[in-house]
Amino acid sequence: MNIGEAFCTAKLLYLSATSPRSLFARARLEKSPRPALWPATNPPIGKKILKRRFDFAGCSIEMPGRITWLAPEANVEWHCELFSFSWLREIASSKLNKEASSFAREFINSFILDTAEQPDIAWDPNVAGERLAEWMYHLEFILKGSSKAFRKRLARSIIRHVLYLRKCVRQRENHDMIAAVWGIHAATSRFRDMRCFIHDAGQHLHDMIKHMILEDGMHISASPARQLQTLQILIDIRNTLPNDHPLYADIAKHAYRMGTMLHFCCHGDGRLALFNGSIMQDPALIARALELAGGSTAMPMVSSNGLCRLQRKQTCAFLLANAPAYSRQVFYGPLSMELSEGNERIVVNCGAYFGTDELWMNAVKNPAAHSTLSIDRSAADGDGKHEAEAPDIEAHEETMDPSIVAKLTPYKGVTHQRELVMAKHGEQLSGKDIITCTEEAAHSHATLRFHLHPDIRCQKETNHSVQLTSVSGKVWLFENLSGTLSIEESVYLGHNGKPQKTLQIVVTPNLVAGECKTEWTFKKRVK
Repeated sequence: MNIGEAFCTAKLLYLSATSPRSLFARARLEKSPRPALWPATNPPIGKKILKRRFDFAGCSIEMPGRITWLAPEANVEWHCELFSFSWLREIASSKLNKEASSFAREFINSFILDTAEQPDIAWDPNVAGERLAEWMYHLEFILKGSSKAFRKRLARSIIRHVLYLRKCVRQRENHDMIAAVWGIHAATSRFRDMRCFIHDAGQHLHDMIKHMILEDGMHISASPARQLQTLQILIDIRNTLPNDHPLYADIAKHAYRMGTMLHFCCHGDGRLALFNGSIMQDPALIARALELAGGSTAMPMVSSNGLCRLQRKQTCAFLLANAPAYSRQVFYGPLSMELSEGNERIVVNCGAYFGTDELWMNAVKNPAAHSTLSIDRSAADGDGKHEAEAPDIEAHEETMDPSIVAKLTPYKGVTHQRELVMAKHGEQLSGKDIITCTEEAAHSHATLRFHLHPDIRCQKETNHSVQLTSVSGKVWLFENLSGTLSIEESVYLGHNGKPQKTLQIVVTPNLVAGECKTEWTFKKRVK
């Protein structure tokens, strides 16, 4: 900590101990750093929140009386939403402005005072950082009609947040604390008394961007959901800075690249592909992020962390070609794929679960919840997973029919190679799965799964083919000439993290020691 930062810290502690509400004096308070950037949720939930009903992350909790900060029936994601106060924008945009301001103060006041009830997640650095940022962006809305006692408590809490977040970020126990830096930056942008922290916050932001965002703009996690969240934070920070600020150009450059790769992560319906804990998300929010980022529509076929995309006309296919150690994710779907045409999804992954059932939490993280190869536990030690090396990926875009070949070792004794080839007009996707096994692994049970979107009607035509019909009446034919083929029940959690019944195509290859090859096609039928 340099002399300026030490002086600023001492000054904040002095303000906190003496007259903290002076932090809001006009001479010390900057104007609001941003307009309302992000659209309200669809359907709007502001009116429900004002009626004390909180619908977050697939859980609906009502608080008709006393505010309850710990809801045992709700999941972690619900608590993160509640404690982040990101819902302030939902009520701030409502027509009941005076009532909404009073409602916001009631919850903020309760949060500041009722510390004994709060779970540990309330002070997770990223949750606390987002909360501080939201308070800063809605400060005029929060303070409208407030008492001196409330302003004093709020000022002390803001100072506490800043000092706590700075400590967390400086320790750097977790490099992925960009929301914590966001909170610090939002506070330094609002209060002149905190200006000496600006350089420090900027340096931490630079370090985290370098760690989390790869050269092409893709988030290191290969998660479309994390791509969107991080891009939103960068846009928020960028929009608090003047155009001539040293950080502005750097953040704008990274936001542009992230916008390009966010577009890369979307199907034709404008919503996210379901890899590494993602759900589809609100298309209006994604469209707004793309608009503000200004990314390019010229996209690569392969991202720097192994997410691959094939597109011809309206047909789009994804392949996640990264290994567990490489992806740094708890979701395990090596070489999983998705397929869509226009705004209709055909082959999907199951998505992420938002709830409290541990069985469901674990189920969606396994290979069986992804459109890929899954092998029973006899193929490997422990839980069946194997810390594989980085994948081997070949992409051929210059050919008439673009293709992607990816190879990795997802299980001990098993090497899986998947090849996707898309016809030049997008009317056919051809696939080939080559499974190489040791003698021991050949005794395992292998399954190739193709989970279908709930809107797809599925009918078996022959022992080797299945007809798929979309809501709009478009027909695709799945054909497989090796191994047995069946249709089984499945679930889809892509809409809101809650299980929704659907079907899956299951191909059972005949594993043998050495090489086993399975070829299949999705072909569009022309009426």
